[in-house]
This record gives sequence, structure tokens and C-alpha cells, in this order.
Amino acid sequence: AGYAGDAVIACFRLLDSPQAKVALRDHPERELVTIISDGLFKDVVRHGFRGLRPADFREVRCEMPDKEFAETAWLHLPGSPTCQA
Repeated sequence: AGYAGDAVIACFRLLDSPQAKVALRDHPERELVTIISDGLFKDVVRHGFRGLRPADFREVRCEMPDKEFAETAWLHLPGSPTCQA
């Protein structure tokens, strides 16, 4: 019916994480929050690919015990000079 696998599951867990929801709630002027996996941050963002600035991201720990999920992620509020979430 759709995509499957660990990467897809992790992506949806991060999107549904309390950290992403709190960032949106605490910054109602923002319509978007970016949350990415630690692997994507290390492989792409930290090298400044296409002008991405690692300093604009904040490391967060996403834990969802009921889903048996715990992972380090990186959060950014696009349009903000730095992530203050």
C-alpha cells in the first residue's frame, strides 16, 4: 500500500515527535518545522551542502517509548536565524 522499512518508520516517528509538535506550538508564527535524522544531518547538513548551516539546527532526543522509538534528531525552524525551539 506504500513505502515500508526502517527509514520510513523513523521519518514518520520524527514527524510525530513531541519535539516537532512543541516547536510548532511554541512558534505559531512559523508554519513549518524541519526535523531530520542524525544520519542525514551528519551526511549532508554538517558539511554545509547547498548552503545549509549546521548552526541553524538544534540537536534533540526523540523518545517515544510506546512506539519503541528513541533517536537523536536535528530540529530547525525555517526562517529563523538559528533554532530557538
